[in-house]
Amino acid sequence: MGMVQVARGSEDCAMAEMLSNLLQANLLKSPVKQAIFRALHAVVGLHIEDIEVSLTLDFRGGRLTIHEGIVKPPQITIRTESGYVLDLSNLSVRFGLPYFFDEQGRQALRNMREGKVKMFAMPWQLLNVIRLTRVMSVQD
Repeated sequence: MGMVQVARGSEDCAMAEMLSNLLQANLLKSPVKQAIFRALHAVVGLHIEDIEVSLTLDFRGGRLTIHEGIVKPPQITIRTESGYVLDLSNLSVRFGLPYFFDEQGRQALRNMREGKVKMFAMPWQLLNVIRLTRVMSVQD
């Protein structure tokens, strides 16, 4: 399908490959996610602090390029540890929004409240944050 690719020179980054595989699998199984993915235009900076890896996720309306390092100024920045990246992908989505009223959602909120997951975005990026959450979630 080729909607998600790891940038040339970033192929040796295990986290970039893992995210690429996760997102590609999510998109292949859901036409709804594909439509959301096509609407997502944002640069996301992901800092995984425990393994000292930073990634740029460059979403361009139906295409995603994952770069090792921060190669463009991000509109959305996420700082966390490697274990919490997968926790974010397990969030449920209900009525088109992240659902924080089940165990996964409550745990995600606890992690944010305790500073284990930090997300920075200007208020006008809220729609892109929601789209990112929906595309990353393994659930529909």
